[in-house]
Amino acid sequence: LDTLLARYRPRLQRWCSGRLPRYARDFTDTEDIVQEALVGLVRTFETFDYRGEWSVQAYLRRAATNRIRDELRRHNSRPVA
Repeated sequence: LDTLLARYRPRLQRWCSGRLPRYARDFTDTEDIVQEALVGLVRTFETFDYRGEWSVQAYLRRAATNRIRDELRRHNSRPVA
């Protein structure tokens, strides 16, 4: 598991970099999104349907995309100061 995380962390970090707009960043940054995607993989590791190296990459990218969308929704639902 450590090898897996060490392998995919830099890839996901590069992929996520700049995808969360500056205006939506409060206390969340790219590293937080990457970490949450990796934690999600660890939680579902026993039931994960491995179909090759790209299945892991696709899972992590989808998890990160969903987290970015959540942050955008959270930002847009706040009242304007």
